[in-house]
Amino acid sequence: MDSLYSDIKKEEQSLKEASRKASRRKTLMEQELKNLKGEKMRMYEEYAAGTLSLDNYKSKKLECDRKIAEVQDKIEQFKAEESVKSVVPGTVRAAAEQAENFLHGTRLTASMVSAFIENVYVHEGGRIVVRFKYEQSIQDAVRALHTE
Repeated sequence: MDSLYSDIKKEEQSLKEASRKASRRKTLMEQELKNLKGEKMRMYEEYAAGTLSLDNYKSKKLECDRKIAEVQDKIEQFKAEESVKSVVPGTVRAAAEQAENFLHGTRLTASMVSAFIENVYVHEGGRIVVRFKYEQSIQDAVRALHTE
């Protein structure tokens, strides 16, 4: 079952890296939008100052508006894709479901015991202490499953 945990950790790392890259792409698109809006403002200032003719201003403004709309569409499309990609994939989903079953006590299988329990200590007087493997990872996986 250690391979299940390593698969989960690999997928978790992959998801984190994809999220970082997506965040950078989004930031770049937002910066591009800001630059285009700044360029549009400069063109207007040139026109108002008389250094840019009305015809040139109109054509450049039209092109700039087209680019702004294109970038805004890309940002909206990115946001839609981002929400779809937030779904927990493959082994993370399976592990999260297994962890949820384990934590809610619906049923306990041998594979769950092997995957999630490190040791069980039975003390005098009937007190039992269960030491879990990867407790934080289990909680994170269950939390991810519930945020879908």
